[in-house]
Amino acid sequence: MKQLLAALFFFTAIVSAQATHNRAGEITYRHVGGLTYEITIKTYTKDSAPADRPWLPIFWGDGTPQDSIQRAVETILPNDAKENIYIKQHTYPGPGEYKLCVVDPNRNENVLNISNSVLQLFSINTVLRISGVQAPNNSVFFTNRPLQDACLNEPWVFNPGAVDTDPNDNLVFTLVESEGADCAPFEEGVYRFPDEINQPGSPFPNPANQISIDPETGTITWDSPQRQGEYNIAFRVDEFRNGVFMGSVLRDMQITVLTCDNQSPELGAVPDTCVEAGTSIAFNITATDPDGDNVAISGFGLPFQVEESPATLSQPTTASRGLARRASRNTRAMWK
Repeated sequence: MKQLLAALFFFTAIVSAQATHNRAGEITYRHVGGLTYEITIKTYTKDSAPADRPWLPIFWGDGTPQDSIQRAVETILPNDAKENIYIKQHTYPGPGEYKLCVVDPNRNENVLNISNSVLQLFSINTVLRISGVQAPNNSVFFTNRPLQDACLNEPWVFNPGAVDTDPNDNLVFTLVESEGADCAPFEEGVYRFPDEINQPGSPFPNPANQISIDPETGTITWDSPQRQGEYNIAFRVDEFRNGVFMGSVLRDMQITVLTCDNQSPELGAVPDTCVEAGTSIAFNITATDPDGDNVAISGFGLPFQVEESPATLSQPTTASRGLARRASRNTRAMWK
């Protein structure tokens, strides 16, 4: 009996050590031709964890057996993080709606809003719809990484930088629960939204602790985190074309709430602007810092990534102003 207990303890220790790594991720796709699509999986893991995934399993959603995808790119990021990119093409049998599903053991430990997170499966899913009438669809993708920091007791605002290159597609953003086995929500009681986590003894619901997402822009606002630590949230982006559902992407992301001794700078509002393709636009960005610190302004999004006429952003010559310039060629695609 002692030997059996020792063996069980050793096995549990191995599983725990090998499984504490998944922090965030999503699945996206682009149409290649005919019924063939290129699938890209991005996962974000703890760099210090012993667990590593040179290959990931995937269900294509068309009834074929589970497949695997080899990692194509591995990038070490700050704050004990690693970005893993997996790419593979798949040909579907015909028009239909297909749910792509990736499940991997396990999530990293000590996520405050997922009970026993180190023992919970990590999963992400994407719905691909192949229409016999509509033009082939390319999924939304994101230009802002899903690992983000927030300050305790201060508002946190984040936009994923979603891009849809298909004309006439409308995006709808919804905050949803993170998922586990079979790309389905966890059993009741496993997952709680971040605004359900308060300091011990604080009332619930707490009017100072609210999280929401703008359904049109995808901007997530958490006002305000009440407890230091790591949290996971998920949101789904549904695509509609002429009122017809074209697919969706679920993104699972991780927020680390820290105790901050600095107040965040405030950016001046930038109005939505429509620009004719082939012309250019330049506008000022203003930022003020309540602590009087110098401010560095950075930008993200597809206009900064295109090879032809990419956007540029010059740093401010004073502590509060910066000048952003971008070319508006393919404006519809770049600013979807």
